[in-house]
Amino acid sequence: MHIPLDRQQDVPLYLQIEEALRRAILSGVFVDGDKLPSTRQLAGELAVSRLTVDNAYAELAAKGFLRQRRGSGAYVQHPLAQPAQPQPATDVPFPAERFTTLTSRLDGYPDIPLPDSIINFAAGVGSPKVFPQEEFRKILLSVLSRHAEEAFSYGEYCGYYPLRDTLGRILTAQGIPTHAEQLLITNGSQHAISLIVQSLLEPGDTVIVEQPTYAEALGLLRLHRINIVTIPSDRHGMLVDQLPALLEKTPAEADLHHTQFP
Repeated sequence: MHIPLDRQQDVPLYLQIEEALRRAILSGVFVDGDKLPSTRQLAGELAVSRLTVDNAYAELAAKGFLRQRRGSGAYVQHPLAQPAQPQPATDVPFPAERFTTLTSRLDGYPDIPLPDSIINFAAGVGSPKVFPQEEFRKILLSVLSRHAEEAFSYGEYCGYYPLRDTLGRILTAQGIPTHAEQLLITNGSQHAISLIVQSLLEPGDTVIVEQPTYAEALGLLRLHRINIVTIPSDRHGMLVDQLPALLEKTPAEADLHHTQFP
């Protein structure tokens, strides 16, 4: 099987293989039920690792273009047609769009799609273009092969203990004595803020936040009917010298700082 591969591209080889096979299926070169070469055979023909072909086949299977039979191989299957969208119910007690657009409405800023030429730093995550996908897949396969049962089970509710222990040691070295038992791992800042709001605040409470701040936090506070008072900030952060006078007029239960990453 001839699949042209460009080893100078940023696109990983397994994705190039997956795209070539997917195009061949869609164009009719392969039909439903055709057996694809084994991973060993195709890896040899393309001069790539078996893991690369495994990953390509896994992508095809995830997209519905391939089914794998244990001990038999991989077979082509055309993805099922998209099911018809159900008619919206007319007697629902509340409009669904109230929740699907909740965040945008709460923070006052609609979601605006960005062109591909713009790098968006708003979410605080790295670029997927430089994510080490191949290495990550190798690690994932290694973990699943050795600890599959544990990996698919619920973990500790406070988070992975070795991670908490390591973070505790780092904080202690930085002058903040911390033990693993004092740490709680969350899915992200939004999850952490949500837990804090639900645990420490009640509807009608007041919090002071710097302005500008993390917009999603404002939406969460409004969702829980928390009163928000803002303080301006400069390049060093919140203007804390304004806090005493403000607290005399507006008692607050919390003071929310949003770390401004450079």
